[in-house]
Amino acid sequence: MKNLIALILFASGLAGWYFYDQLEKMKEDLEDSRRNIAAYEKTLEARRTEFQTLVGALELQKKTEFRKAEIAAMKGKAAEARVESQKVRGEQKQIIVSLRQRLVGQVLPELVLADGRKLFNVRISKLDDTGLAVTSTSGVTKLRPAELSADLRRRLYFP
Repeated sequence: MKNLIALILFASGLAGWYFYDQLEKMKEDLEDSRRNIAAYEKTLEARRTEFQTLVGALELQKKTEFRKAEIAAMKGKAAEARVESQKVRGEQKQIIVSLRQRLVGQVLPELVLADGRKLFNVRISKLDDTGLAVTSTSGVTKLRPAELSADLRRRLYFP
């Protein structure tokens, strides 16, 4: 019976030691798992930050593409406006030429120039963008728009 009690005590001690050893191994494994989890969380946070940066870059790229499309549309509209403006200027020039041609042949009883000189009984013989040619008793005189009075420049469609 003594041997049985000794055997039971020995088996209990061995079982206790085994369970204690297993407990210590589990504690070490648990601590290793905690360290691994902390490392994974750091890695996860770094990946999350990287992902957010990429998302921000993609959003910025989308905005840039949208702005580029807007700029292209505006350039198209600007080109259309330039064409329309040139067309209007051409029409305006044709109208001015037509209006000036109506004035050719008219006789002006008195023509006062910007410097104060006066020409009497002049007939408009030529009228274009470069100036005005008038015929009077003293001959043909070529007048530039700067030589004309402001009122006469306006009447003859000079800027």
